[in-house]
Amino acid sequence: MRKLAGAALILIMGQAWAQDRDPIATDRPDFTESALVVPHRMIQIETGFTYQWSRQAFVLSGPEALFRISTGARSEIRIGIPDMNWQRSGGTTSNGFSDTYVGSKIQLGPLKNGDDLALIPAITLPSRDSNFSSGSVDPELKVCWGRDLNHGWGVTAMAYGLYTTDTQGRLFVYQQTVSFGRELSERSAVFLEYAGTFSGRTTPDHVIHFGFLYQPTVDTQFDIHAGFSTNGPDRQPFIAAGYSVRY
Repeated sequence: MRKLAGAALILIMGQAWAQDRDPIATDRPDFTESALVVPHRMIQIETGFTYQWSRQAFVLSGPEALFRISTGARSEIRIGIPDMNWQRSGGTTSNGFSDTYVGSKIQLGPLKNGDDLALIPAITLPSRDSNFSSGSVDPELKVCWGRDLNHGWGVTAMAYGLYTTDTQGRLFVYQQTVSFGRELSERSAVFLEYAGTFSGRTTPDHVIHFGFLYQPTVDTQFDIHAGFSTNGPDRQPFIAAGYSVRY
């Protein structure tokens, strides 16, 4: 029921509407993280909530708050506060906090061919909630890539490795994503994404994900998005929305 990665879209829309900097580039709403850091000396806050359901259960989680703090022209510190989760399964309702996220992003691009590239090393710190926490410190690494295409199109991809913990001990989880985005106007865009998650002890999960974002100002963004698993008869669909702001 729980999504493994956060959300992102790397489209840079318009020409900042006569501003002196590019419009906000967030690590949501798609799973694929942006290959761009927060502009130097700025702070970005990204928030949202997700509702996911199946035949037997549902989960509502939020605020999905990620604080991104610039530490230089090509680096940032990232802090994600624990989400509050409400779950109902088998007639029983439970709630609790997920883990704390601490990481950094190092921007390696633009490369000679114009592609964007970034690394995101991070760890999660356990809340020790038995329902929503792994119960241990879990390291992870994301490699993020992006390219602008013609006619308002862009493509991004991410390779994500996570050492997490379950009831049987340590488990390596790998996720591969690819996301295509299309500008609708200087302030709006849509995306379509595939995310595949693989581990040694579970069936691979393949998710189709799509959404819309709108930027009313150069420093703010609203998003709404949805998706579903292609595995089996129970698709575990989800719907989500969010708001991001930059200072």
